[in-house]
Amino acid sequence: MEERSLVKRRAMLEDLRARIARPVETAKPRAVLKAPQKLLLAVGEVLTYPTCKGKPINPYAVGKEWEWVKAWKRDGWGAFAIADRGLAFDFLAWYWPLVICEPLLHEPAIADLFGPRMWLSRNAGTLTARHYANMQLKSLGRVLIDPGKLHHFFPGCTTSVSSAVNDISLSNNMGVRPLGADETHRIKHGYPPTPRIYALEDILDDEGGSGRGSGELEPLNLSGQWQGRFSYATDNREPVSFAATLSEHDSRLNGEIEETGAVADAAGRALHATLQGRRLGRAIKFLKVYAGSFHRYGSVQYEGEINDDATEIAGWWTVPGSWSGRFVMTRSKSPAKADEMPSTQAFGP
Repeated sequence: MEERSLVKRRAMLEDLRARIARPVETAKPRAVLKAPQKLLLAVGEVLTYPTCKGKPINPYAVGKEWEWVKAWKRDGWGAFAIADRGLAFDFLAWYWPLVICEPLLHEPAIADLFGPRMWLSRNAGTLTARHYANMQLKSLGRVLIDPGKLHHFFPGCTTSVSSAVNDISLSNNMGVRPLGADETHRIKHGYPPTPRIYALEDILDDEGGSGRGSGELEPLNLSGQWQGRFSYATDNREPVSFAATLSEHDSRLNGEIEETGAVADAAGRALHATLQGRRLGRAIKFLKVYAGSFHRYGSVQYEGEINDDATEIAGWWTVPGSWSGRFVMTRSKSPAKADEMPSTQAFGP
């Protein structure tokens, strides 16, 4: 190196030596939790809160003079139920909410939330007493949730540890909005529908508000003969008819399905399949497993909703990552007709 560059380098190295040799300044002690965070909400607790266009009050912005804060005006009410709660690492509180999909026009009582209504699982979040007050949360009471039923509808839906560690507020997950274009895209590409329930009763313990004893015959029992048809989420395949025999006991489903193959080496051949599943309230989920070893015929997931008088079941079928579509089943006394099938173009819930 030329002398001019060497002088410049010596100056840089001397500066670096001085910084390295300088005594380390004592950092200001960090504030740490000396006790676990207090759990503010209980499992099964149902709460309501004001919304504007489906959005709750932003608890971080309360008291600010920003224009978007001033523009927030209550036009409805939201509601959520606490599906689970806990302490990450025995210190950091988190809560897993189930949130309604459509805003309510009037402030609800807990009885108003037991009717037919879609509830979606949202990621877990944290909640402080300050945020509780800022969002104007109001507890309506508590219901008794059956853990088995909850897992049936929402298997593995929480991300509690990451939410607690990163202090993700519960307010981020309380927007009241219906399933929209994202759900259409999800189904169209072969993924199962977003987990949901169609009534709060679907996840309640028998003592938590269902109103039925274990020995009472439920009017929604699905045992019997059914006629059905399923369609593909595409225009280039014709709907396929099938016949099903269902047997329900204690909300557990077993049965058989007969249909005619439509694709690959099974085209035009009689196919037999068995099914196993469960009914919870007006929601039904079952797995259909084809007998034999025909190409493209393995297992299919079905998820649907039963009408009020238990004469029709309609919903979605999926082969994850491959095929998906709609299906409808009616009791044999009123067989399904082609023109009664849901449109294959409608992929909404």
